Amino acid sequence: MKKSFVIVNRYSHRFFKNCIRIGLGEIAVGEADINLRIPALGSCIGLVIYVQGLPRDSRIACMAHIMYSSSDHPINHQADQIGLGKYADKAIAKMISILEQRGYQKDDFSAKMTGEINNDATIDEADTKSWKTNTLAVIKQLKYENITLKASYIGGAKTLEAVFNVRNYTLLVTPIGDRTIVL
Repeated sequence: MKKSFVIVNRYSHRFFKNCIRIGLGEIAVGEADINLRIPALGSCIGLVIYVQGLPRDSRIACMAHIMYSSSDHPINHQADQIGLGKYADKAIAKMISILEQRGYQKDDFSAKMTGEINNDATIDEADTKSWKTNTLAVIKQLKYENITLKASYIGGAKTLEAVFNVRNYTLLVTPIGDRTIVL
């Protein structure tokens, strides 16, 4: 039986079938007929690492809801083991590990990301550097791991919803109350 997804209107990815919801600091794995969904991204990053070159029926991807740039972040509590996707460095390492444990080679990995909106229209230049910290940390870690970032949608002023269709390797990004962007 062929599985598919349905978009009811431009705002409502919540009607996707076979959807895994990813909360703050979480990582999820999806295979061919699964959609990975982060319902709301503000200053966080939604990152997808997927395996290139697989037939449509056997595709696989990991998605993380990254909250902080590094596990050295001041918010990091020493005993905090909750949410392997919370920090960019740990999330990317864990996503790579998950895919490698399933027998895939890192040379075949690619990535897409979205998030880190700017809620303050009056943001000054000093704050802009802080605002981009998560994005820059993810890009730096992907380069370190030699994973190509194929597409991204970063910034804007509206909370985003992100849905990754594993079968098509498409990342659908919807700023709340706006049209969907396909990456």
